Formats: sequence, C-alpha cells, structure tokens
Amino acid sequence: MLLLYKSCCFVGGTAGKPATVSPHYFMAQRPKTFVYVDGYNLYYRAVRDTPYKWLNIQQLCEQVLPDNDVVKIKYFTADMHSRVDPQKRVRQEIFFRALRTLPKLEIIKGKYVTYKVRREVAQPGWRNRLRRWLGQPAGMNPTVSVYDPKEKRSDVNLAVHLLNDAWHNRYDVAVVLSNDSDQLEAMRVVRHERGKAIGIINPHNYPNLELYKLADFKVELRTAMLAAAQFPSTIAGTTIHKPASW
Repeated sequence: MLLLYKSCCFVGGTAGKPATVSPHYFMAQRPKTFVYVDGYNLYYRAVRDTPYKWLNIQQLCEQVLPDNDVVKIKYFTADMHSRVDPQKRVRQEIFFRALRTLPKLEIIKGKYVTYKVRREVAQPGWRNRLRRWLGQPAGMNPTVSVYDPKEKRSDVNLAVHLLNDAWHNRYDVAVVLSNDSDQLEAMRVVRHERGKAIGIINPHNYPNLELYKLADFKVELRTAMLAAAQFPSTIAGTTIHKPASW
C-alpha cells in the first residue's frame, strides 16, 4: 500500500548530493515511478551552456529521486537540423546512441522543422527614430526574412504518454522533467481524475508557479546534479565515445 500526502516536497541537493525528501512525504514502499523528460526543455534550460552535455539521464533520475522506484524514463525529443553547425546533428545522434544503452529509457521523437518567416527588427529604422523624436506615431519597425526553427509534436507526445500510462495504471507517481506549462492540463487530469501523484523536476532557474501549485513534490535541478550523472568518456562494451567538443 502506498501513502502519499499533498504537502510532500523535495528539496534540491547541492554539491552533487541528491534531493532530499521532506518529513511530510510518507510511504509504505517505494512508489513505482515513470519520468517524462522534455528533452529540449532540459537541454536549453539546464545543459546547453555547461560541460555536462554527456548526460546519463537514467542515472540523473535515480539520483534525484532516491525514494522512488524509477521503472521507466521516456525522453521526448526530435532530430536536430542546424544551418549554422551541421555537426550538431552528428553529436546528437551519438548522444542518442548512448541513451539507447540505458535499459529503462525510451526515446520518443517528434519532428524538427524550419520555416522562413518575416519578423520585425528590434531596433527602429531612421524614419521611425525621426518620427519618435518629433513626437509622431512611429508604426512598425522594418521587417526582415529569417529562418524560424520549431520542434513539433514532442509536447503532444509527452502529454499523450503521460495520460495513457496513467489510464493503464502503469505507475504510482509520474515525474515531469520540464518547466513548460503546456503539460499543465495533462498533469491536472492525471492527478485529479486518476489519483496519481505528480512530481516536477525543474531545469529552469525560475520555476513555473502554475506547475508548482499542482505538483505533489518538486526537485530543483542543479549543475552539481548534472555533473554527478555523466556517462564515461567511452561507454563500456561499445564504440560510443563522448563528442570531442563536449
């Protein structure tokens, strides 16, 4: 039997230590837990500007959730296409190969698309500057044609899997690694309609308060946690090596 209380709360660890659980979180056994990872949110909010891109996501989840039985991790992402750095896709595929060695982790891909669109420039042209100096209405700034990359389907995929797994009673606790409020309604349904506990691992410096109000517990993802969950430079029994630029 599993006992969970709404007042439970996780406190983010420091200096490589895992998050600790508050005294208000009681359980008769380690709850069966699925983790849903928003790959792009994790990368751009926590990993991109660090030397910790060679991230063992299974190890990370198990370290920051020591009181949970993490049985499944679903990693939602898309194949990257960069006009500036063509090697980015090569590095990403090496990382995917590393992730596929993890027995609990499944990669679920959306689609990465690039649109050519027009955007207003931030700095006004000379005509608008003159109008503003004269106190006249300035109107729009000039527009330019830009490439606008978008990741498609991953948010929907995450929400669908979160709901489907809850309806099939595959977990006691669902943990979402994201700071994106797009998942709010799916999390609300899982919690209130299926009675599942919901946790948040927040990769952002500023928490999404809507998600925090809904969640039963929270983990603040720290750089030390990333550092403590790295793959070895060469993964044993394989030819998979950490990209040199990482």
